[in-house]
Amino acid sequence: MATDSTTGGSDLVGVRNGEHGALDKRSSFAKRVRVSIAADDRIWEALAIAAILLAAAALRLVRLSSLPPGMFTDEAVNGVNVQTILAGVPRIYYGEREPMFMYLAAFTTLLLGPGPMAIRAAAALSSLVGVAAAGALARRLFGRAVGLLTAAGLASSLWLTVLGRLGLRAITVPAVECLGFALLWRATRTGRLRDFALGGAVLGLTLYTYLSARFLPFALIAFVLLALVIDPRWTREQLPGFFVAGLAAVVVCLPLGYFALHHPEVLFGRPDQVALPGGRAFLPALIANVGRTLGMLFFHGDENWRQNYSGAPVFDPLNAVFFAIGLVVALRRLSRATLLVLVLFVVMLMPSMLSIDSPHYLRTIGSAPAIYMLWALGLVWLANAIRASGYKSAAHHALEEEETAPHPASGKKTLSRGGGGKAERTPGERATSLAFVVVAAAVVVAFARTGRTYFVDYANNPAVPDAFTANLAAAGRFLAASPIWKSDRANAYVTDLYHLNRASIAYFLYLELPAAQRASWLDDRSIGSFFSQDGAIPMPVAPSVYVVDGDGQATLDALGPAVQRTAWIQDGSRIAGRAIWAGPAPSDWFGQPLVADFGPWIELEQVLVRPTVVGLRWKIRAVPSYQPSIYVHVQDDQGHTLATADQVIGYPVADWRVGQEIVTWHPIHLPAGTAPGRYELTTGVYRKETGAREPATVGGKPVGDVDVGPLTVSTPVAGPVTVGHPVGRDLGPGLTLVGYDLGVTEVEAGTKIPVTLTWKAASQPTMNLNVVVGARTADGSLAGQWSGPVGGASYPTSRWPAGQQIRQLIDVPVSATASGTVAVVVNVNSGRTESVPSSATIGQVVIKASTHQFTAPSPTRRLDAAFAGVGTLIGFDLPGGPFVPGGQIPLTLYWKSQGSAATAYTVFVHLLDADDQVVGQRDEPPVHGTRPTTGWVADEYLRDEHDVSIAANVAPGTYRIEVGLYDPRTGKRVATGTPDNRVIIGSVQIGGAPTSARH
Repeated sequence: MATDSTTGGSDLVGVRNGEHGALDKRSSFAKRVRVSIAADDRIWEALAIAAILLAAAALRLVRLSSLPPGMFTDEAVNGVNVQTILAGVPRIYYGEREPMFMYLAAFTTLLLGPGPMAIRAAAALSSLVGVAAAGALARRLFGRAVGLLTAAGLASSLWLTVLGRLGLRAITVPAVECLGFALLWRATRTGRLRDFALGGAVLGLTLYTYLSARFLPFALIAFVLLALVIDPRWTREQLPGFFVAGLAAVVVCLPLGYFALHHPEVLFGRPDQVALPGGRAFLPALIANVGRTLGMLFFHGDENWRQNYSGAPVFDPLNAVFFAIGLVVALRRLSRATLLVLVLFVVMLMPSMLSIDSPHYLRTIGSAPAIYMLWALGLVWLANAIRASGYKSAAHHALEEEETAPHPASGKKTLSRGGGGKAERTPGERATSLAFVVVAAAVVVAFARTGRTYFVDYANNPAVPDAFTANLAAAGRFLAASPIWKSDRANAYVTDLYHLNRASIAYFLYLELPAAQRASWLDDRSIGSFFSQDGAIPMPVAPSVYVVDGDGQATLDALGPAVQRTAWIQDGSRIAGRAIWAGPAPSDWFGQPLVADFGPWIELEQVLVRPTVVGLRWKIRAVPSYQPSIYVHVQDDQGHTLATADQVIGYPVADWRVGQEIVTWHPIHLPAGTAPGRYELTTGVYRKETGAREPATVGGKPVGDVDVGPLTVSTPVAGPVTVGHPVGRDLGPGLTLVGYDLGVTEVEAGTKIPVTLTWKAASQPTMNLNVVVGARTADGSLAGQWSGPVGGASYPTSRWPAGQQIRQLIDVPVSATASGTVAVVVNVNSGRTESVPSSATIGQVVIKASTHQFTAPSPTRRLDAAFAGVGTLIGFDLPGGPFVPGGQIPLTLYWKSQGSAATAYTVFVHLLDADDQVVGQRDEPPVHGTRPTTGWVADEYLRDEHDVSIAANVAPGTYRIEVGLYDPRTGKRVATGTPDNRVIIGSVQIGGAPTSARH
């Protein structure tokens, strides 16, 4: 086993002792060429240390005020924590964040003033101390050469350069870790218990640095246990000292432990969030993580741009060789010193191995000193090998001179290296110089490569500003200087694209907040009013400023003439967003007027229809108790919904002001293959959590969906058409059925079979073709049939160019008395006398026979209200009240059918106040959509349940209930012979104790 050295490191640094002995026997010349790579002169060592630290400082401090850009949200939170310290409110823990970095950043903030640079200067200072401390530890373990190279390795590391410029607490780990172990190693030499106590106390401080430092106690325990195996005598001698060190560490950690004992989420909160999955998934995940974590050294590193030049490994191929050599040397020449390094290397990689997002350069930072010590050992071994080869050559040359030298008695000249001429350099000297050049070149190239990668490649990569939320930081600086934000933050509107990392904005606003409001610095209202810049734009009610991402064109389009001026928000030379100043706008400029009320909350005022987007302008009438959603549907002439834009209103109701207007944008994405034609746009407001729609009225009359106008499609929608079941069969002249989709595998009798057909013009059709889709039973009879133009009436096949693909939606009506399995068959014809080329059976559907009740029910309240062409409402069940606002009224209707209707009507049930305003509503097809009126059989009875939602703001009182039927495509009501084609069936009392729901 090799011995440990604290001065020259003779076993791992200098020329090996055995080689010196051989040379001493061969020639006295060897004594003159024996040198050491590590300079014995302390002045040169001090100069080397200074050069390394200056180079490290250059990498960490140059352009620190602008690179990295912005300020990431975690840095911002640290910055606010620093401000609380400076305000005289120190803490032992900051959420789940250890405190040491906060106090160091408080010191740099005192020196430099608040701002990102002060926070990052603390990281740079920590990184520089870590470089020096790692070098000191390596020197104590292996001697000067390894100590200097370890410091150079950490100083030139791209990994530690990136983290040394990032205002996060992880960078404090190497400094405290290395200082603690250096002091502890010194104690093992002196044997003084006070030295052990000092080393243990410093190691205890590591738990005040960063989460991964919690693994250091396990590293120390593992070292002691393994040292008992490889050097039991030494370890037993040191056990009392190690015990004192552990006790000192525990004492130092007592305040932290006391706090964690009363706040266990501090210990387990973040680890629980990032831990690998448990159970059977743990082992496979761990194995994969071990490979990824070790692979970060050579192949692929952390992909997070904040922590690395994304994906770059720790070592380039050449330096990876040095590290591998050092690892082999450490394993082969196992000593106490190399054991400590190997234990730190393995244990401090485990935080990444045991967590998600591996490899993770923050969680593995505790392994960095060990990694670069192994790298330095490998480089020193290579230098020694080069020098050793030179010494062997020198010894061989000396032997040859001795063997060929003539005897002095001969009178001939002897070979001499002396004399007045210039002495020739020996092979050993040349090898020593070469070794020095190799080592120096490796270090210089490492510094140069890191400098170029960081200040050129990394700095100019467009992913870096996004990683550091540069646009949010620029927005924060802008708002902090904005008079509008300072006078009334409600009139400062901020894009909700910035909401997730809003701490990057709020940090710059923190010092501008009144002291009483700083505790809520991260609340939305401390920043402004967040809104969806592309989806829901609140109109200004007073002079306002909008902070948007990108060019904010959707916001500009919504504000229209309200815009007063705009300016780019910049982060240095980079455009980071846009500021828009606006005042109240005219009320009639936006689009076509359309007055529709949705509940008591909101009124639709104007509509703007564009080919790919629909704009709706709303007016707030009251502030709802929930965040409403809006849908916009695109429907064809058969009532099929081709596209839906469904979104929660992206403007929090907490910021709504009565009388304020909002513009919402709804993108329209029609499926590829949609034929040209005129389509209808409808809209509604509802509660996404429950699906309950707000009752809608147009011109004071209740409606289902609100028709907001037509959408004209002039050309087929381009793009690949999705086909569930390919067919590829020619069914007409120049016409191919590409494929189909059946929306169901079974349907109720009296309903419809939804079929989607995809057509292609194999060549340009010369005539208009029709399609017939039938549902045929096993005996060939029809259970239902649909016919119409191929592609729809608005785009006949004679207009199709060759290659055109069209998607067609068809509903095949099914007889109310049908049952069993039917085949869906497609035929094409031209309406002329020529024969149909062929037909295609595209699938089978099971028709479930409906259960028909022909025995008259006994409703608790009887009626005799006829609905023309559909049937009669013969009665209803209605529990006694009173009912409560925000609750439901369980109502059961009883119908007697006249027969199958031509239209599938929707039942509406409305709760009306004294002014005929709808304050509660339920619209849906009969029997929850399972018994459409197209499938009713003559003289059957149907029990139809409806839970009618009551608006939450309804005042106590008596309210009437109206019932009716309407066509959902047109809104036209079925005639009842009464005013407004409705039936008032009774009244209910709202207010009082809640009524139990139906079960």
